[in-house]
Amino acid sequence: MPSIAQKKYRPRVSDENVPPYKLVRIYSFRLFKRCSEADAKDWILCPEQETAKYPITCLEHSVETLGSQPVILNADGSIWKDGTLFLLRHSLDDSEKDPETLLAMGRHLTDFMNTLAIEGRHYLDFSGYRFERPTYLYKEKFNLPVKKGEISVGTANLKIRSVIKFYEHLMQYRKFLPANMPWKEKHSFVSYEDSLGYLRTKHITHTDLTFPMIKPNPTGRYIADGGRLIPLTKTEQIVLLESLIELDNPEMLLIFIVALVTGMRIQTILTLRTSTIAAGAADSFDLIPIRAGRGTLVDTKHDKPQTILMPSWLHYKLTIYIKSNRYRNRSSTFEKSSSEAKYIFLSQTGLPYYISKRDRQKFESSEKGSFIRHFIKKNLKPVMATRGCNLNFSFHDLRATFGMNLVEERRELVNQGRMNLMQLVDYVRRRMNHSTSAITQGYLDFREDSKILYEANEQYHKYILDMCKDIY
Repeated sequence: MPSIAQKKYRPRVSDENVPPYKLVRIYSFRLFKRCSEADAKDWILCPEQETAKYPITCLEHSVETLGSQPVILNADGSIWKDGTLFLLRHSLDDSEKDPETLLAMGRHLTDFMNTLAIEGRHYLDFSGYRFERPTYLYKEKFNLPVKKGEISVGTANLKIRSVIKFYEHLMQYRKFLPANMPWKEKHSFVSYEDSLGYLRTKHITHTDLTFPMIKPNPTGRYIADGGRLIPLTKTEQIVLLESLIELDNPEMLLIFIVALVTGMRIQTILTLRTSTIAAGAADSFDLIPIRAGRGTLVDTKHDKPQTILMPSWLHYKLTIYIKSNRYRNRSSTFEKSSSEAKYIFLSQTGLPYYISKRDRQKFESSEKGSFIRHFIKKNLKPVMATRGCNLNFSFHDLRATFGMNLVEERRELVNQGRMNLMQLVDYVRRRMNHSTSAITQGYLDFREDSKILYEANEQYHKYILDMCKDIY
């Protein structure tokens, strides 16, 4: 393939309010290539001659149709070839890649191209001084906003890294040779603790395009576990449950209970299948494992294999719900899954509240729990406020709440000398599937610093059961 030639400057756009580049999303994106008549699987109209057709066949790839695909358009409505091919390669190389992640990369590239258009610079022109090169021009866009706190370092770096990946793609697959290097690299090694507690080292490549990240020290004000989490106190948990009962929404009540007593993340709860629930589970406090992540139908963060313990009584409650007319009506409305792959939590239209990454080719949707966030803001918080609890919380805070409940549940054993602190940290780490004990230690530090008491013993579970006895 010939190298991409260097381009010269483009004129500045005359109207900055009309971006010359635009991102669109195409659904049911069919992949094909032109072929000989003998190998044809179909025929398609020729753009040059509207009455003529040419033969096409499937691409030699495992995916024939993409559920959705972002495409970047030029000002004249034609496809921007280099950017769109970059996004397409990511789709084909990883068929399970989150469509929203790919869409975000498309937005970043569109923003990058519009920034260059305003500056009158072509994306392949790396001549001149360093500050004139496309990559450094884009970084400069974020310098002042980052310093003023108008945009976070993480958000700016995410956009810049998408641009870095784009140029890496051009250099590797399109044989692009820039006149000057698009960035400078430096290499380092960092130590980390693996899931078994062993110290490991990994190689990190840095560029001078990204902004340095400064890790904040929680100092007991919050727990750093996939975000800045603040657990709910026992009183707040009770108000939460009472408000859910008042709202009379069985699906939301069950979803929140699962979060409180298992610590599952939202993507794991909302992709639970009917086959993951233990049939014939007793109404007891025994713990029954659920497998999630790679090799299962249930999503986890980064597809990490996990074994999550759920109380038998909750398996029992979910079994009753699955057998209810309410669930049957929802699952029969819109069903694209086999019997063992049926989602437990479905909306009124029968669509899952969260589409698993394994099912995104089946649905023209990449729904990721937006209804739950809407429910918290528009329904749950107002009801909690009428009960004197003006709490600003997110669904992910329930995971931290579960963790703090675990700490309190086992803290008494430490006080009695039946368990030491290292055993406590390891117990909580395993129950929460933390990758390192350093994350778990944050729960103990939060407890010591905040002096807030949490409770998650058998009496607490009995209290939840008693509240839900008239529901399922």
